[in-house]
Amino acid sequence: MRFARSLGYLGVTITWFIVFALTVAVAFCFWVVPPGPISTQQGILDKLQDPKDWVSGLVLVYLILPWVWGFVHLLVLMALGPLLLAALAFWRSLKPGYAHEKLTGSVLRSDAAGISPSGVAISLLPKRHTPYSLWVTRLNARAWLLDGSWYLGLAWLGFAHFLLLGWLRWPIHNPFLIALSIVLALGFVVLAVRRLPVGWRRLRLDAVDGETPVLVNGAEA
Repeated sequence: MRFARSLGYLGVTITWFIVFALTVAVAFCFWVVPPGPISTQQGILDKLQDPKDWVSGLVLVYLILPWVWGFVHLLVLMALGPLLLAALAFWRSLKPGYAHEKLTGSVLRSDAAGISPSGVAISLLPKRHTPYSLWVTRLNARAWLLDGSWYLGLAWLGFAHFLLLGWLRWPIHNPFLIALSIVLALGFVVLAVRRLPVGWRRLRLDAVDGETPVLVNGAEA
C-alpha cells in the first residue's frame, strides 16, 4: 500500500515537473528564439521598414506583451506550487513516520483560477505542517487564488523582462539606451517588489496538524 501511494505521488510529481518545464520554456522563449541577434533577422527587418511598423512593434513589445507575460509568470507559479507540494508528499510517503496517516487533502474554491462554474480544487495540501510545508502551501494558493496585487507585481516583472530582453537580444549598443533600459527595468522591479508582498499578505493560512489548511483570500495575514 505504501509503495502504491509513493508511486502515485511520484507520478504526480513527474507530471507537474513536465508542466513546470513547459511554462518556464514559454516564459523565456524569446531569449533563444529566434537564434542570434534579433536585429540581424531579415524577416523581422523587412516588417520594420515602415515607421508605423516600428511604432506598432514597440507598442506590442513594451506595452502589450508585458501584461501577457504577467499571466505567463503566473502560469509558472501555478505549476511550481503543485510540483513542490507533490514532491513533498512523495518524500513523506517514503518515510515510516508518515505511513499510517493521510498525507494530503483538497479544498474546492470558487475564487480559484479555472473555467469550472462549480470551482477549482486546490489539491496536494499537506495535513502535517512545518514552516516549509506552510510556505509551499501559501505559494501554491497565492498562484491559484486570484488577487489583483499579486498579478500586478508579476506584470511589473513582465515589463522589466522585456526591457532587458530588448537590450540583450536586439542587442542595444548605445550607452544611453542601455542605461535607460537598466534604469527602467530596475524601476519596474521595485514596483514588483512593492506589490508582490501586498498580494502575499492578502492570503491567510490557518493550519492545524492532521487537517487540511484553511485558505482565506483577500484578508491580511
